[in-house]
Amino acid sequence: MTGCGPSQSKYDFPASSIGTSTSDEKTLLRSNNYFGNYTNPIIKKESGSTVLKVWQPYIDYAKSLPSQFASVMLDGEMELKVEYDEIWEHEYDDLFTEQEKIEYKGQFDIVRLYWKDNRVQAYTVQKLYETNPITGVPVNKYVITAIHDRNTILRDYDLK
Repeated sequence: MTGCGPSQSKYDFPASSIGTSTSDEKTLLRSNNYFGNYTNPIIKKESGSTVLKVWQPYIDYAKSLPSQFASVMLDGEMELKVEYDEIWEHEYDDLFTEQEKIEYKGQFDIVRLYWKDNRVQAYTVQKLYETNPITGVPVNKYVITAIHDRNTILRDYDLK
């Protein structure tokens, strides 16, 4: 965290620091888009602060691949401190048939949008890993494999 003051992390960004061309980001991000289909998300009304981190074995594995694969796999932040008062969660099964949705229920990616004061703060993707890709040791858990900050979300959604 070089280059930051003692109370500032390079992963911090205040909710009010970035403008947007619309006052209702929730309406815009509710539809089926790059960040998922949040027409009926699981909404968790809870306040807090967390440090989101991409799972280290995922980073290590990506870095062991040719650079063109690693750059795609490691697109986004590796760590991000986020304050939130609401989390939207969606099981990303949008591209699968009804039969596949039944067959693979509980194994699809979990995508989340973190909100503070009705302004999007972060987006994460969690994937289910049966084994650690580096050691082969069974883990059978969901881990964060991608994090996008507010700037990226607004830029990718052309709101900035």
